[in-house]
Amino acid sequence: MAKEDYQALTTTFSKFELATGKNLEKGSGECDVTRSLSMTLPVTGPAQARKLGFYVQGYAWTDQDASAQLTLRGNGQVKVQRFPAGSDEDYVLALEFPVTPGATYTMSVQLEVHQNPGTGGNAYLNMSTIDSQIT
Repeated sequence: MAKEDYQALTTTFSKFELATGKNLEKGSGECDVTRSLSMTLPVTGPAQARKLGFYVQGYAWTDQDASAQLTLRGNGQVKVQRFPAGSDEDYVLALEFPVTPGATYTMSVQLEVHQNPGTGGNAYLNMSTIDSQIT
């Protein structure tokens, strides 16, 4: 939380990652691998409605025989970012919604990597940070 206003929070992850494929150092060798996380934030402060934003950042890499997907859920919204075969990119996925002071909000993230069966395809997906901010 920012000391000045308590309106922002950054959560950093050093190893929130997953991989599939035998050619990757941390690859599981399984066709489908998932990992998830939930975060709950109470909203306190002045009695006025505001906007709460969650901004998830990370990196995705897939070869020609694999894919990955990131799903972000919160306050009844769902955002999905797909990384098709041949992806090699950093990403930022945002979820914003109005909030009411005194309420509690839960946001969840699910990472998935998929290998085409029988191919030995490789995929890697991580989440490095979640930034949340009330504006």
